[in-house]
Amino acid sequence: MDMLLAFVSSLGDQMPFWWGTMKDFFTSITDKINHLNSSSVAPCAQIKTHSHAVSALVEHDGIIVTGSSDMKLKLWNLPELDNTNESSGGLILEFTQKQVIDTGKRFPIALAMSKLPGTSVQLLAVGLTDTKIRVFVASGSQFAEAAVLQGHEDWIKALDFSLLYTAEDGISYITLASGSQDGTIRLWDIRQAPEAVDKPTKGDLDDQLLDAFEASLGEVGAEETGRQISMKQHIVKVTDGERAYNFHITLDALLIGHDAGVTDVTWMPSPNSRILLSTSVDSSVILWSSSDSTSQIWTNRYRFGDVGGQRLGGFVGGLWVDANQAVAFGWNGSFRRWNYVNDQWHEVQAVTGHSAPVHGIDWEPSGRYFISASLDQTVRIHGPVEDRWTEIARAQTHGYDCIQACFLSDLRFASISDEKVARVFDAPGAFVRLASVLGLRSTDEDVSARPVAANVPPLGLSNKALSEDNVEQSVNSLERAPYEAELASVTLWPEIEKIFGHGYESISLAVSRSKALIATTCKATTAKHAVVRLYDSQSFKPFGTPLEGHTLTITRVAFSKDDEFILAGGKDRTWHLWKRNEDGGYSNFIAGKGHARVKIWDATGDQSKLQKPLANLKMEQPATAACFSSIQSDGRILMAIGLETGEVQIYASELPFEQWKLMLRFPPNVTHIDQIRQLAWRPSPEGLFLASCSDDGSVRVMEITQ
Repeated sequence: MDMLLAFVSSLGDQMPFWWGTMKDFFTSITDKINHLNSSSVAPCAQIKTHSHAVSALVEHDGIIVTGSSDMKLKLWNLPELDNTNESSGGLILEFTQKQVIDTGKRFPIALAMSKLPGTSVQLLAVGLTDTKIRVFVASGSQFAEAAVLQGHEDWIKALDFSLLYTAEDGISYITLASGSQDGTIRLWDIRQAPEAVDKPTKGDLDDQLLDAFEASLGEVGAEETGRQISMKQHIVKVTDGERAYNFHITLDALLIGHDAGVTDVTWMPSPNSRILLSTSVDSSVILWSSSDSTSQIWTNRYRFGDVGGQRLGGFVGGLWVDANQAVAFGWNGSFRRWNYVNDQWHEVQAVTGHSAPVHGIDWEPSGRYFISASLDQTVRIHGPVEDRWTEIARAQTHGYDCIQACFLSDLRFASISDEKVARVFDAPGAFVRLASVLGLRSTDEDVSARPVAANVPPLGLSNKALSEDNVEQSVNSLERAPYEAELASVTLWPEIEKIFGHGYESISLAVSRSKALIATTCKATTAKHAVVRLYDSQSFKPFGTPLEGHTLTITRVAFSKDDEFILAGGKDRTWHLWKRNEDGGYSNFIAGKGHARVKIWDATGDQSKLQKPLANLKMEQPATAACFSSIQSDGRILMAIGLETGEVQIYASELPFEQWKLMLRFPPNVTHIDQIRQLAWRPSPEGLFLASCSDDGSVRVMEITQ
């Protein structure tokens, strides 16, 4: 096995993972969607490190450092990647604990590691839940505290060491950047001292007096928090082999530019390019640089993001893809990316997606795009753009968790959330124009009768329509898929109707194949509320009487392909089937008990055919979703089954559909990692595509070739 890359990660659940990649790892983030060839990624080890959640983690030169809310730092030796020690899941690595450092009553929230210039001595910077930076240096096999850097007035949230720089005088040095919740960034210069210091000198006493004086100034001018500057030189003495070195750490610059707390700092990965990227909860990204390699004057060269706003908590972090690409990511899981081209920075397409479990998906009637609803309180529309699936609209941004969304037509959908009403939305003119530009619709449609866009008023829950006079020109001028900032602000669909009827929060939603009826269910603890309510999709008025039979919450409702039947399953461990009458209404046809298997039934005749299932499939794990495809050209029908573990399996059968054969089992590294919520085959003759959504927060589209 060829080991090309390895990395370490943590979910904050006490167990960091060490990942290894074997071959064909990835095409890189520059491919816009960050497509992973995940068949080559496998976890090598899972380490039980702490008794509480992991709060910080860093790896450098064979050492992993983990910090936790159990008030401890733990250092681990990274084993050699032995290619002969393999298993079916990848490598098996055994980590040995190197050292434990007690951090008292504070826990680590930021870590960074490097080497002292010109030596092999490792350096560790630690930011705890206070205002100080602890600097540790390796002494033999252990790390010892060597200096405490003060100046920030709030918690240090980010630390990063620069690459090794060489000044004009030939002296090599590194710079430690620290970002704090006080909104400032401090740069600490670390270089070899010109002379050895064996004992305190008058200069040290002067430094102590200067620090005391500056502290007294801070007490007098408390309103200038985070702005106090100390020029004290912190002396660090180390031994590398048989040679002793003295280094000093001094404050090089204080960077002020963010309007709120700094969340991340990271140096450009380019030798002798002193450019620092910083992100903040003020929704901005700033690139800082000095005029030359020796200057202590740092300036704000470029500023990205949303100036003057704090959308959705701002940015939580940032990184460099390379010297010409920068990425920032937010609390809601979104990414924004900028490219440096022709001496200018330009925003380009980045990764988007839900940030919470996704409970519902549905295809547009002709399969040109699909919709997804998530507990992150958004409903999003995704379509194929330049041979990849991309979010093209964020149609609903709600104040309640979104449960399900279904298309009523190609430009209208209904959705339910954790509330008692269902809502209906109609596409604005801006979406119709954008879909035409992206090749998803015809280009000759008249949109003059449609509102241009929509917005959500302050303290409101409903998307209100906007006319041409009330929107920015940029809404109608998009010639590409929207970026994250545009998705969150200008791609909403106006709400045209609310559907009332249930007494408790909605649970399930379905639309008939003819798009004439809407079916909804709600939470229920009695038979009175455990009903399926039908509505006309044109007038949005109740259709017929509620369908009774269940005694507890109905968790899923669905129409048959010909709308002849309505099927529902509930928490009362029963399923009910209603059949259409001559007058168009539905009446109870048959009911059955719940089971722990996948059973296929014949509903083409009378009740006698439903007394016994056609087939009975026993799954290795509980099945949580299933979906039939249309009949294929070879006469077969496909059934996709989603499991509680996130796995998807494809079965095939021919008439009379009594024998089902497992055709395909999606490998775990290309499918979901949590419970499958819904599966949906694409209603398109152009290939065989299956969409899936899961509690892992992702939506996936798989193309299946036979």
